[in-house]
Amino acid sequence: MEQLYQDLRQQPFAMWAVNYQERPEAVTHFFSVHQLHFLALVDTEGSVSARYELLGLPTTYLIDCGGQMVGRAVGPRSWSNDAIRTLLAALLGDASCRQSTPGHSPAGK
Repeated sequence: MEQLYQDLRQQPFAMWAVNYQERPEAVTHFFSVHQLHFLALVDTEGSVSARYELLGLPTTYLIDCGGQMVGRAVGPRSWSNDAIRTLLAALLGDASCRQSTPGHSPAGK
């Protein structure tokens, strides 16, 4: 995930790790040890997980630049394969992405 984040961070792309019911200190330690630089959010009460109907861990959600969920996958994924990069390139090539800034959707979602 870190490599994908580094490769795409100058584009209208954001990667967030939402940690389900973890202590903030544990998340900070994990990110420090593994030298991760994308944003980590802590869902201590499970409200984000409930809103997005979390089915299992890990779960990946793809949200386009217009703020719409366009995909969800349950289970671990390889973030370095060509299929993922082709999918993300198509999403980032959308007109709504060309109008946004890195890490933020035009709708502010």
